[in-house]
Order: sequence, then C-alpha cells, then structure tokens
Amino acid sequence: MYLGNDLKKTIFDIFFWMSWLTIPFLIEVIPKLYVEFIVLKDYLLKKFNFDEIGKLKEFPFITVIIPVYNSSPTLWECLRSINSSTYPDEQIQIIVADNESGDGLRETFFKIQKHFPNLMMQYVNTQKGKASALNAAIYRSVGSYIINIDSDGRLDSRALEKIVKDLEDHPDLAATGGTVLTDQKQIKGRSFFKTTEFFEYCQIFFFGRKYAARSNELFTMSGAFAAYRRDALLQTEMYNTGSIAEDTDLTFQVRSDLESKVGYCRDAIFYTDPIDGFESLYRQRERWQRGELEVVNNFSKLNFKIKNFFNNFIVRQLVFDNTFAFMEVIWLFSSIMLISMHLSATIVIVSYILLYLVYIILALLYWIGCLIIMPSQSKNRQFLKANWQVIFTYPAYSFITFWIRLIGIIDFFTKTTKWNDQELKTFFKRIQRIIKSDFEALTERVIRWWQN
Repeated sequence: MYLGNDLKKTIFDIFFWMSWLTIPFLIEVIPKLYVEFIVLKDYLLKKFNFDEIGKLKEFPFITVIIPVYNSSPTLWECLRSINSSTYPDEQIQIIVADNESGDGLRETFFKIQKHFPNLMMQYVNTQKGKASALNAAIYRSVGSYIINIDSDGRLDSRALEKIVKDLEDHPDLAATGGTVLTDQKQIKGRSFFKTTEFFEYCQIFFFGRKYAARSNELFTMSGAFAAYRRDALLQTEMYNTGSIAEDTDLTFQVRSDLESKVGYCRDAIFYTDPIDGFESLYRQRERWQRGELEVVNNFSKLNFKIKNFFNNFIVRQLVFDNTFAFMEVIWLFSSIMLISMHLSATIVIVSYILLYLVYIILALLYWIGCLIIMPSQSKNRQFLKANWQVIFTYPAYSFITFWIRLIGIIDFFTKTTKWNDQELKTFFKRIQRIIKSDFEALTERVIRWWQN
C-alpha cells in the first residue's frame, strides 16, 4: 500500500518537473540559444575574415524624412546629428513633415534652419498621422534612397553612410533597416525599466533582426530608422494610413507584393529616447502586439496555415508570439491548481526559483554575446558592461512585457484599433466594468435560483 502511494507520488513528481521545465525550454530557451549561436558564428567568421563595412567611395543623393508631431524639444538634436554625420551635407535632402503639431514646431524649424544653413531642409504641412506625413514627404523626395528617422532620436555619426553602403553593396535589397538602441546618455542611474530596455533592444537587433535577415524573414523594419530604394518604394501602396503598425505593413508590402528582399544593417545605429516608466512601456508594447496581428490579418492572403509552420516564418512567429502565450498562461496558473491537488508548495516555489535561474543564465549568455559584438571602445559596450545587473532583472522585465503582449492579443480581438488609444488606466477601467458586469449577472442568477 505504502509502496503504491510512493510510486504514484514519484510518477507525479517526475511528470510535474518534466512538464514544468520542458515547456519553457521548448518555447523560449532552446530557440533563443540557437539564434545566438548562429549569429555569433556568422559574426566571428566575418570578423576573422576582416570583412567589415567600409566607407563609401561615392555618395549618392539621398532623402531623409522626419515625421514630426509636437517635436520641438527633440528636433534640434535630431537635425544636429544629421549635420554631424559623415554623409556630405550637399548630398542630403531633408524633409520635415509636420502632421498638425500644436507646439510652435514651425517656428522651431525655421530657427534650426538658420542655425544649420548648410543643410537642405524643407518643411511641409500634412494631415494628422505619421503615415500621412511620411507619404506626403515621399512624393516630394528626389533622392535615390529614402531614409526615414523618428524626430525623438539621433543618428550615430556614420549611420547614414553605413545604411546607404549596405544598399549599394546589395543590389538585391529593396530596403534595409538599421539598429535602434535607446540613448544611454539619457539613462541616469540604474533605472530598472530604462537599463533593461537598453539590453532588450541590443538582443532584438543584434541577434533577432540579424538572424531573421539571413533568410529574408524580417517581420518589420523599425519605423524609427529604415532606408528604401526610391524606385521600389514608389511601386508599393506606401504607408497605410489606417494602420497602427504602418512600418510593419510596408515591410510586408516590400517582401510580399514586390517579392523583394528586406535587409538589416547592424552597424547603422539610431538612438531613440528610452521609455519613461511602466506606463510608457505598457502603451508601446500593447500597441506593437495589436499592430502585429493587424498586419497579419490584412495580409491573410499569404496562406497562414498551421501546416506551413516550417516553411513560413510568419506562421512560426504567430505561434510563438500568440498561441504559445496562452500556453504560458495555462502553465503559470497551473501552479495554483497543483497546490490545490496537494503538491507541496515548497516544490512549486523551488521550481519557480530554478526556472528563474535558467532565464538568468540565458540573459547572461546574451549579455556576453552583446559585448562580443559591440566594438571594444564603444560607449554602448561600456554602458552595458557597467550595468551587469540587467542579467538578473531581464527575466522579470520579460515577464512584465509578456503580460502586456497578452493584453494586446486580447485587445486586438475585442476592440477597434487606434494608434494611441490604449492607456493603462483605460485597461483597468475595462477590467473593472467586466468584473462588475459578471458579478451582477452571477448575483442575479443566484437570486433566481434561490427564489425558485
């Protein structure tokens, strides 16, 4: 009798540990380790062969488009970075597209124009919306390459030269995206969200984007910094004014409608403002998740069936980002069920600690990988090295963003998408209404049952 009970308990414990650790390993740990291995292998082989991005021998004429909306405080630094770049001023057309700002931006622009008389700058008024501003500026562009950058950031001194060189060296590319990092100059102290976000961006671009670009599988070129061949861009429907993910939509157009390649230039860096805190992170990631699903839905003609899991990267991304998200929720809440089934609370707690250690090891490996890729004298490398604590905070940060992504998935199926309509307080008000409505409905049913 006792032997039978012990055997049942042993089998139950084995099943628990296998399921508890196998799911995260299969869904997240193993794929990320594989991506890091492939990218580092490519990088080291390229480095040992001394095949680095050189300088341009000739500088083609380019157009830099900056969509702006109430951007007076940041436009100075953005244009200053263009003025300080290694790309010749006389070969750059700059179009500042204002989509109905109300902060005196027009006056700010003319002050900047006088301050940098060497820059060929134009100011255009457009309809409200980033996509509308970009489209209006594209029609006024004359450069061989059109480069979009956000107004709330700055270019690395060689960013323009490097991203143009990437297109010059690869004539099969219709477009290419640059690296976007948060500006470590604006991060004071060891802010949990800001320093961990910097580490996250390093992983996303140095590894995720680089790996995806190997086989033309980039899901999106960041709207903060991307370059297009003008003749290819004009063959698309350009930016979708009805989308909250206009950059992803255009990436799909280039790859799917034009059947062209989309690349990624790791050495061309654009620095953007870090998030202010949790509220900013929530609004940003919830919108990103809704935007991803919106674009996939718009391009549903691409045959996104589960049977194409292995030959269609978009199907794989949807499964990993969305389907597995609900598996992780089930997996997480199963701990409560397991405790109710008399599994030791100590075992559950220990399992969480072990799993957290696994994610810390994964973060450590990526931290080391980022340091390997960054140039030895890079300030970004020095900043990441000094903020080694991100190895321990990143798993918690990922856990937070996971729940925000989950909210974005639910919101996509339950509400109309708009660019910036989903504030955190709005979400909590919706939750309160749902709980109140469900409680009132349950109370009404209980009263009916009691009366009958």
